[in-house]
Amino acid sequence: MKISIRPLDVLIFGAFAFLGLFLLLNSARRAFSAGGVLRVYADGIEYEYPLGEDRTIEVEGVLGTTKIELKNSRARIVDSPCPNRICVSMGSVGRGSPGSLVCLPNDVIVSVGSLVEDGEFDALAR
Repeated sequence: MKISIRPLDVLIFGAFAFLGLFLLLNSARRAFSAGGVLRVYADGIEYEYPLGEDRTIEVEGVLGTTKIELKNSRARIVDSPCPNRICVSMGSVGRGSPGSLVCLPNDVIVSVGSLVEDGEFDALAR
C-alpha cells in the first residue's frame, strides 16, 4: 500500500497547524495578561484582590472559613474545614502559572486571572 502526499494535503495540514498554534498562543496571552487579579468565589459571592499585596484572606464557604495565603504574587489554600483537605495540598497558582484552586465541599474557587472575562464564560458549573 503506497501513500502519497499531494500539495493540497500539505496546505491543509499547514493551515490546521497554524490555526492550532494561533489559538494556543492567544489563550496563553490572555491567561498571562489577566494575571494581576486574584478572584475568589465563595458560596456564590465573588471577591477580588490585587496579586501584588501579600496577605492572608479568609472567606466563608458552606462548611466554614477557608484561609488563602497570598504571597509573592502566588495564592494557595492554607486551611479549610473540608474533610479531606485536598485543596490544601493542591499547591499554588499565580503569575506564570495561571489556574484555579478548588475546594468543592466548601464551595470555594480561587482563580488567577478570571473565570468570567468581558462577559464571556470560560467555565460554568452548578
